[in-house]
Amino acid sequence: MMISSTAGGRGRLGPALKAVTASLAVGMTTIACVPTSPEAGGLVGLTVDEAGHLAAVISWCARAAPDSVVVYRRGDDGDSKVAELKNTSLTGGIAFVDLEETAPGWSVTRGGLRLTNGQTYSVMAYAGDVHAQENYLVYPGPAFTMDAKKEIPPGRVLTERYEARGQADATLSIADFTVKARGFCR
Repeated sequence: MMISSTAGGRGRLGPALKAVTASLAVGMTTIACVPTSPEAGGLVGLTVDEAGHLAAVISWCARAAPDSVVVYRRGDDGDSKVAELKNTSLTGGIAFVDLEETAPGWSVTRGGLRLTNGQTYSVMAYAGDVHAQENYLVYPGPAFTMDAKKEIPPGRVLTERYEARGQADATLSIADFTVKARGFCR
């Protein structure tokens, strides 16, 4: 590691120290049991499918399709995992995942899809080994309750939920959601 000095005699961080400092900052930002990653690989939204079920909408970057979707229950003591679903054959850049019934091509590998009224949940998707908490991509998603089924307009994707009064939740068309997700690609 090198600390270089400027002409005024003040020290500044060399590139190696900046990298170590940035790595430490990222490592210290892990919240509760929800893993985070320094790299986003796309975006997760929420919609209501044709059967009237809540469904996650995942749009990802060209380099890596997600292979798991995790639903978390939010609580005062942090978030707890409710269900983990796997699908290792996603293609096409966008996928819909029923959050109330196991959809064809998906398997529940942990927990179950038993979402209840009165609870707040969040959904995220991952590519890679999320359990090792390294070498994976994260696809962030919104918080929601089962009431979202009544609140999300047909053909729209919930991307952000606002709990303050007077603010409307952010919903987008599928096309606009895909454009927004591309903003998470590097």
